[in-house]
Amino acid sequence: MKASRTARGLLEAACAEYTNEILPQLPPSQRYAGAMLRRALDVLLAEAAAAEPPEAVLEREGLGTATELAAALRRRDVDDGPALRRILRSHVERKLEISNPRFLEETRAAGAISRA
Repeated sequence: MKASRTARGLLEAACAEYTNEILPQLPPSQRYAGAMLRRALDVLLAEAAAAEPPEAVLEREGLGTATELAAALRRRDVDDGPALRRILRSHVERKLEISNPRFLEETRAAGAISRA
């Protein structure tokens, strides 16, 4: 298992080793858990490859973290107009690009959302 010493390189190497060596050896009773772990690794790889993490959208707009924004919305300290909806949509789409790109594409194909 040789890889570059970046976090992404190490993650890619671990994912390849797991997929090629460990996952095929799992007994049938553990294959579902193995597939779930593989999916988690895929999400981590996608996050590592992303040029800008989803949370950066909120922070760039001066809204802080998702947790901070949620608290501000509950306190009604934030204008929840069209500008915020645009930012939140962008944030959710970035998260879906990483965690569930197939769902995002299917939703776009069905016309439920348009490409931003």
